[in-house]
Amino acid sequence: MKQFFKFLFASCLGTILALGVLFFGFFMIGSVFSAKDTSIPKNSVLLVEFNNFVPEKTGNVEQNPYSFELQSSLGLQRIKDLIHHASDNDNIKGIVYKTSSNTPLGMVTSTEIKKAIEEFRDSTDKFVYTYADFFTHKSYLLASASDSIFMNPNGMLEMKGYGAMIPFFKEMMDKAGIEMNIFYAGNYKSATEPFRRNDISPANREQTREYLNENFELYLNEVAGSRGISKENLLNLVNNIDLENLPEALENDLVDGTTYWFEFEDKLRDRLGLSDGKKIRYMDLDEYNSKVTIKRGSSKNRIAVVYAEGEVVYDSEEKAVISERKYNKIFDKIKRDKKVKAVVLRVNSPGGSAFASDAIWGEIEEIKARGIPVIA
Repeated sequence: MKQFFKFLFASCLGTILALGVLFFGFFMIGSVFSAKDTSIPKNSVLLVEFNNFVPEKTGNVEQNPYSFELQSSLGLQRIKDLIHHASDNDNIKGIVYKTSSNTPLGMVTSTEIKKAIEEFRDSTDKFVYTYADFFTHKSYLLASASDSIFMNPNGMLEMKGYGAMIPFFKEMMDKAGIEMNIFYAGNYKSATEPFRRNDISPANREQTREYLNENFELYLNEVAGSRGISKENLLNLVNNIDLENLPEALENDLVDGTTYWFEFEDKLRDRLGLSDGKKIRYMDLDEYNSKVTIKRGSSKNRIAVVYAEGEVVYDSEEKAVISERKYNKIFDKIKRDKKVKAVVLRVNSPGGSAFASDAIWGEIEEIKARGIPVIA
């Protein structure tokens, strides 16, 4: 009997020790993962800069053979998620958008990031400042979401409206004895005009003007709304005022102040409550992304988001292209997943192969035939 209790005690002790080790292991794992969100230093500033192209999806770009940076470029949705996450992070005290040259962002990407920054600004008491050496249309669009816009005293604000310049090569090719066989359908198919005309066709002029006017109208609405001025007043400034002259930009409320970077940092220190000369803890988007965990909600019903980005090609599985083979796998996965109740197709493409486009269209039609709505 004594031997029985001895073995029983040893067995229980072993079980207790094993459970203790297991619990400690889970505790350590939990500590590691929870530490990601607490590793942001207090009084940090989220530094937003864009020096590279921003894809729709993180990493969805061709790798630069001379750099590993582009391969992991943060995608648009991830950037928006990070800005939203920062609004709830007590250690992030504000955003500084810094730009010194032409932004690589497109109009749509700039507008979406601008709206994310506006949500950050409006949902918190945190600051959003912009500092620039030089503004173009696109970089100023993003800056207009700021509480305050500061510029280098020697900087320039370039805001002249939209235009298009189209090169034509037919005359040069005629002189060189080069003849191209071109097939196109319809007056508005203008991609081949540079090789078959010496000037822009009336149809192409019409569609180009329509495209530019519509985009500029959107631009005026966005900037005027953010800066609290009327669209008519902004249009008048663009048409009649030399905004490259900084005093004019200041007088018309497009810029809030001129200052050198070190003076701008002094303003930041005052806002952060830091003593003179104290180092400001900037955290760029890549660093912030590496330190935080963004939790996703779970549901038995899902919406699949498909990123169709890049040129449509006949057969390839490379990044930043759209092909039948590549997207066949994506759509097959969606069709197998019973939790997917809808599909959102985000398209950012100049077009390309008609064969591949038709095949992908067929895949989408099959998904719709299964009762799953597809929104593009």
